[in-house]
Amino acid sequence: MADFIPQADDSLTTWLVNYKTKLPIHAAILGITPADVAIYVNECDALVTTIQGVNNSRKSLQNLVKAKDDQRTDTVGNIRTISNRIKTDIVDVIFSSPKGDIFYKVIRANT
Repeated sequence: MADFIPQADDSLTTWLVNYKTKLPIHAAILGITPADVAIYVNECDALVTTIQGVNNSRKSLQNLVKAKDDQRTDTVGNIRTISNRIKTDIVDVIFSSPKGDIFYKVIRANT
């Protein structure tokens, strides 16, 4: 028998809301006690809330990653600009090590 419960979170959220709304209406005919209905409804609510929280966190993380990427592009671009400007005035410059330390030997281009 195929699983009738959706796998994707968005589809599952819609399904859970429908399930928790209709279960109390049909519970007596299906032999489900009010106590069990309350448990299932609460579980559905909790899972919907968790899925929505994850979706919100994903969106927030995507925004943070984009902000980081934009800032990185700007900062690294600015560092390259000043480095290129320095290189036109100074013949021999050895810049950063893999650790980010800056080493340099200055020989003026116009001397």
